[in-house]
Amino acid sequence: GNIIANKLSGSVQLNVISGDIDIFDCSSNTITNIENGNIIINSLKGKLISNTTLGETLISNIEGDLCEININVGSLKITNCKSDLNAKIDIGNIEVNSLHGSMTIFTGKGEIKLNNIIGNVNCNTNFGNVNGTNLFGKVIANSEFGDIIINKGYNSFLTDHSIDLITKRGSISVRLPSDLPYSINSQCHNLETKSAINSEIPLKEEFLAAKVVALGKIKEGTINCNLSSNYGPISIYTN
Repeated sequence: GNIIANKLSGSVQLNVISGDIDIFDCSSNTITNIENGNIIINSLKGKLISNTTLGETLISNIEGDLCEININVGSLKITNCKSDLNAKIDIGNIEVNSLHGSMTIFTGKGEIKLNNIIGNVNCNTNFGNVNGTNLFGKVIANSEFGDIIINKGYNSFLTDHSIDLITKRGSISVRLPSDLPYSINSQCHNLETKSAINSEIPLKEEFLAAKVVALGKIKEGTINCNLSSNYGPISIYTN
């Protein structure tokens, strides 16, 4: 059956075999375990650990030290989160809007969409695209099979702005703040054409066996920006 939790405090553990869990207006360290059903959380203060075998997880307005999500099959959507986020999904999409904290997320098969992240990002997908807008901290993104599109933002309160993007089969598009002194190292494998790497920043290109390498920098070039694609072009823009 379903569980509805409202205005709970302290430590809470909720277990469901078949049914949904609805949590709202709680101040508690919460653990949820659900085999078949959806989890909806709105307004939670405290640490969250959530485990789902089959079902969607929708979270909004959460504040705590850590939000840890594990899903076998099902998607995750988070809105307005003030917490570090760790998420692992076997099959399903991950969408995060407005997070203040660092994140480490993985999906075996699914899309990753991120927007307005004030903190470091480490995201990986085996099969799917990565799309990030207004990522204000360090960005690490990897896709085994998919494109990566990143729009990097700048926040003076954050100190690490390095970028490391790798796709094993796909293209890369990145937009950089023009005020940040990036050192760009871009490598496009198995696409030996002059259009393999397109950049609004002047780069020195070198055509090698089975790859194109392009190097350049903005201002002093003290922040690393490493880009590596395979069978797909690289595009570099500035704000």
